[in-house]
Amino acid sequence: MCEPFLKRAVLSVLSPKPDLAPIEVLRNCDRTRTKKLLLWLDQSGLAFHFLDRLQREKALDLVSADLRQALEQRAHQNRVRMHAMLSEFGNLNKSFTSHGVRYSAMKGFTLVPEYCPVPSLRHQTDFDFLIAPESAKDASRALVSCGYELQESGDSGEMTFGTPLLYIPSRHDNIYDVPRHRQVDLHTALWHEAHCVSIGAPIDCLNRLRRKSLLGVSFPALAEDDMFLLHVFHVFQHLLSSWIRLSWLFELDHFLGTHEQDAALWHSVLDRASGDVKLRTALGLVLRLTNRIFPRRLPPILEEWFLAPLPRSPETWVRQFGFIWAISNLPGNKLTLFVHRDFVNDQILWRKYLRSRIFPMHLQSSLGLGVHPSLKVTVKARVGRYVYALGRVISHIREMARLVLGTVRWRRALRSVP
Repeated sequence: MCEPFLKRAVLSVLSPKPDLAPIEVLRNCDRTRTKKLLLWLDQSGLAFHFLDRLQREKALDLVSADLRQALEQRAHQNRVRMHAMLSEFGNLNKSFTSHGVRYSAMKGFTLVPEYCPVPSLRHQTDFDFLIAPESAKDASRALVSCGYELQESGDSGEMTFGTPLLYIPSRHDNIYDVPRHRQVDLHTALWHEAHCVSIGAPIDCLNRLRRKSLLGVSFPALAEDDMFLLHVFHVFQHLLSSWIRLSWLFELDHFLGTHEQDAALWHSVLDRASGDVKLRTALGLVLRLTNRIFPRRLPPILEEWFLAPLPRSPETWVRQFGFIWAISNLPGNKLTLFVHRDFVNDQILWRKYLRSRIFPMHLQSSLGLGVHPSLKVTVKARVGRYVYALGRVISHIREMARLVLGTVRWRRALRSVP
């Protein structure tokens, strides 16, 4: 596990006002610490943002040669991966268009340049699209024509498609290689009920699209205010589970910084979010957490409408647990359960959900879905699922102890707030 002081050193460089002094500790890191730090940088999505900031601050000499070379090698590999994924993204958009699908691209490449200056600074794993419910069949046909198969479908209309899995991933794989398996997630709303939480998200997003282009690939994208809400929803949904990629908060902070003076945008966000109390609270929670990790002056309208009225519980949670939770290694921890309950109305449903989260009975990985009918691959997938399940059992036992200690801190913190 990467030590917190090394993570804090990285975040000091990525702060809106970079502080280079703490990264002196990275100059003489031994190989073990360097390896753990690189793993955290990979998992958090911050590896290339960190390298980019070091380059722009002319501070590469402040870190060890091993760390610098590893980051530069990763950056080269990710550029190759990015171009391969962008090519596939272009093919998917062409197929959707030719099949008459009413849709918008989401997340991923659509975040460039507003949330991320260049696409090679992001590590992207799959593709997401928002489709009109009536376009579901056409979208399915479009994906099948590109070599995808339906792997999973949800009650709310979500569908996951993937190419046949001919290779079983392992923890030893290089995540920056060109992906051997491709996945597409289709959504029919900005927010699908998740973790017992329902939010009144805007439902007319496909009527407000704009056209974007990236390195020659043209695609429909969400309006800027809806894209902001989607980014917040994405962070919030993962916050309700156990872990987030810190790069999502870094990207959100970048957007806040470059749009601080865009009053028209923030008024539009307010109009789109003002109809649902839980939506406003979720937005305030994510903004407060982002500001805790990457401190900056926020647009006044966001302070007034989303942060000032933030209830005591989420405000206290960010102050007590927000930082240590956000920098945690995979698979994260369950400290968000303390604030999660504020978003669930049905307390019977909450107690049932709480039991399943503290020690879930379903621990099986989805590894192997859509596997090619090969005995060798099938057996390897089955073994991989058992190994995954064992690892999750150990992790949940460890997290139960952490949760007990956290409960004591949480109750004390709430009592101390007037």
